[in-house]
Amino acid sequence: MGVLDLLIGVAFVVSALAAGGPAAERLLFCAVAVVWTAGAVFPPLGLLHQGALLIALASFPSGRPRGVAGWAIALSAVPMSLLWPPGVIPLCAMAALAGGLFPRLAATGIGLFLGAQWALVRFQVENFDPAAALAVYDVLLLLVATAFPLAARATVAARRRLADRLLAEQPIGLDELATALGHELGDPGLRIHLVPGENVASVEHTGSDPPTADAVAAVVRLATARLRLQDERQALLRDLEASRARLVATADRERARIAAEARAGVGDPLLAARGGLRAVRARTTDPEAAGMLDLVDRELDAATREISELIGGLPRLGGGLIERALKTLTATCPIPVTLSVHASGTSEAESALYYVCCESLANAVKHASASVVTITLARTPKGLVATIADDGQGGADPAGSGLQGLADRLAARGGRLRVDSRPGAGTVVTATLPG
Repeated sequence: MGVLDLLIGVAFVVSALAAGGPAAERLLFCAVAVVWTAGAVFPPLGLLHQGALLIALASFPSGRPRGVAGWAIALSAVPMSLLWPPGVIPLCAMAALAGGLFPRLAATGIGLFLGAQWALVRFQVENFDPAAALAVYDVLLLLVATAFPLAARATVAARRRLADRLLAEQPIGLDELATALGHELGDPGLRIHLVPGENVASVEHTGSDPPTADAVAAVVRLATARLRLQDERQALLRDLEASRARLVATADRERARIAAEARAGVGDPLLAARGGLRAVRARTTDPEAAGMLDLVDRELDAATREISELIGGLPRLGGGLIERALKTLTATCPIPVTLSVHASGTSEAESALYYVCCESLANAVKHASASVVTITLARTPKGLVATIADDGQGGADPAGSGLQGLADRLAARGGRLRVDSRPGAGTVVTATLPG
């Protein structure tokens, strides 16, 4: 055995010890050293190391062949190297196509060298120097042995960063995570199963080495924890929305109850008193008394209107009653209002849209200096939509207390409010409720 032969054998042993990572892969590289040494001592086994090295490359980094190509190489490399050495060349091509960066470069280098050597011998090139070719091959093996621990440690480090790489971008489901992990680890059959009713996931994966297992466990653990937090957040949001909807409905009912009580206790007696007053006025012939009664009638009329505005409350809505309520609302508006109602909804939906129409109409009259308002209620693929447009001065602030309150009311029922109000271009308020 020459010194260079001994050096190559020692290099493979040292690289295996220095590599870290899966023990199975390091044992395969030690096997290359053993077979290489055996071939140096017993020449008929001189090419057996090529089969052992191809098995190690096809099994990198876990020490277990991956996929159909890996197992084909593992099962045929040793027979090919002993019985038909040229067959090792296509196996090198398979290893180069199926592996990662290190096995790809190593298999490509060895395959190209063996292919070139076979061609030079086959065609009997005159300048071919077997000794020089052997020296080049020995250097190539030393490079492979030297690169192995660097590649193994880099792979281990990269797999430990799997969680950061796969989960840093955006939320990812378990199916997408399984696909991404399978791509990263070269295992397309990788599957992740979430245990029903528990925050536990099981992983089907062919890479059983500790670094890979730890990396996969860390990724799946973080992913399941994030999915659990997302589910909890969604549940909290649903509870919050339901609570807001209940509060709005309760407030509407309480407002309607108070309005009904005030109307019965104050509004109706005022109307009855005004009716009795007018009956007395009709029988009065004294001009002075008639004037006094007319004055009282006007005061009662003003008081009745103020009480109506104060306790007006929310009219009974639902099933299309919003059209009548809006006609009553717009009948006393000091500016012209065009009303177009082509849809109906539930009591809750019509109540929410009625408030939007009331507030928007009041804003158009008080603040926008509008000369005309158009109110439209229609059903679209997005749901029930109310649009209130005016030709006023624009510049309405969607974050103002009135419009923000309307937005909150709609949001409590899963709806949204949009305000388009450029200065000088009027205002368009669009309220949308799903369903």
